[in-house]
Amino acid sequence: MELPHSTAPAADRPSVAHHRPGRARRTRPDHAAPRARRPLSAKVRRYLWYTAAAVGIYGASLAYAHLEEASHQAVQATNAAH
Repeated sequence: MELPHSTAPAADRPSVAHHRPGRARRTRPDHAAPRARRPLSAKVRRYLWYTAAAVGIYGASLAYAHLEEASHQAVQATNAAH
């Protein structure tokens, strides 16, 4: 059984090629050349600042919990010594 799409003439179909021909043909002369850095948008910079602040708050809460536990242990040791 022959499929209907296999009998269609090839003239009405584009030849199989890269979907962006310029990308396929373009070659970079120096692959080690660093890419130009684009400045970050204000939205991304704000997101990074909020993320850094959240990480800082989380770290501070961990440190506080650790100090609280150490203080509790010290008080227990002092109470047990008396």
